[in-house]
Amino acid sequence: MKKDDIDAVQSKIDAIAHRNIHNPDDTGDLSSPSFRRATDAKTQEQLEELEEDIQEKFVDGAGFADIRAINQARKAGVPITYIPAQDPADDDESVIQVTLGDHGTLTVVVQQELYR
Repeated sequence: MKKDDIDAVQSKIDAIAHRNIHNPDDTGDLSSPSFRRATDAKTQEQLEELEEDIQEKFVDGAGFADIRAINQARKAGVPITYIPAQDPADDDESVIQVTLGDHGTLTVVVQQELYR
């Protein structure tokens, strides 16, 4: 992963983290449909752009998390984490989570690594 890619993701994270976003339910799950419906259009747009970036830079063509890229970004200070499903048979999902300052986390669902 290129430093420019990491910097671009961090810039998008910072842009959201440093805004006063509209969060009437004070939820920490910025991926939830209820939050998306309640927040302002600017926040919705920024979250969608960040999700697209995460999909592009941290998920491979088959839908699996790119652990190497995630680790590179983490080492560079990006607040990103891969969380594998604990029980895929119980509809548990593997996710990539990004912490957006004090606002909460953005979650992107990915394929379970065990199925590779």
